[in-house]
Amino acid sequence: MKRITVVACMLLVAASASTQKLPGKILQLAAGYSRHGSGDLNGIVFGTEYGRYTSKKTSFNYYFRGSINNGIDRIIINNSITGTRQDASIRYTTAGVQAGINVRHSFIRNQQHELLIGFGVFGRYQSASN
Repeated sequence: MKRITVVACMLLVAASASTQKLPGKILQLAAGYSRHGSGDLNGIVFGTEYGRYTSKKTSFNYYFRGSINNGIDRIIINNSITGTRQDASIRYTTAGVQAGINVRHSFIRNQQHELLIGFGVFGRYQSASN
């Protein structure tokens, strides 16, 4: 009896999820901490994404992202004649922007969850000061 109740509840939840109106467009903003290169450049990453569903399980996702990372090679010069120290450290920055498009397929999609896989292309411009 317990199994029948559990199965009945699962079917009820699945049926109600399939009758809900799902959004046709999505907009996401993202920001966070990033490490670049071999992990020695700390920085930030930011971006936005816009997605449009062409069917219940297929969508196109357009995105624009950026990152700014910086590092330092610490060099201290000790002048033994005057007894002073001078900071001669080399500071460097790497920044980039990226834009792309993905085609995504949702295996599971309801009001609370979405499990998907996506494939796409992107272009990136990056500049470094070193």
